[in-house]
Amino acid sequence: MFIPTPLLRPWVLVAPAAALLTALLSGCAPKPPGCDDPQIVDRFRLGIADDGVKQISNNIEAAGNWRRAGANQLRAQLDAFGKSIKVEMVTITTNGYDADAKLHSCSANLMVATDGSPVQIERMPYSIQGTADGKDFVLSSPQYQLVVAGIMGAFDVYQSKARRAANSGQAPVEEAK
Repeated sequence: MFIPTPLLRPWVLVAPAAALLTALLSGCAPKPPGCDDPQIVDRFRLGIADDGVKQISNNIEAAGNWRRAGANQLRAQLDAFGKSIKVEMVTITTNGYDADAKLHSCSANLMVATDGSPVQIERMPYSIQGTADGKDFVLSSPQYQLVVAGIMGAFDVYQSKARRAANSGQAPVEEAK
């Protein structure tokens, strides 16, 4: 005896196939760049230098020093100091990768040299996470502001050296080559 089976509705087959395809495609989103990828190192290095100079400029603005006598000399000092900042990341390590979060956990020895004073952090942690659309990534570090604060302190040292040189009749502090 033949027992007829109900006809399968198209959505019964499409729904599982769509769910499987979505799961497969989400796993294919591009992996963010690795810990030692040149674009990561460059973005980190340039970001630290730029953010340090911006924070110094913001502090000068908040104190009203851009509107005082000698502001042009202060701008020249900040420009020369900004050009002197050299950031190096060495001994870069990958501490892990979370495929679900598209997140690299990394660390590196960070050395920031300026005409003021050096800032060095050993084993500075940072992470690289891909964005949901897979087109970009987010770079973050819990110690980033510490490095920026170190650059701000180095500018104070740089200014002190410039004042001492000016008071002694010597040439001003030279920009690092």
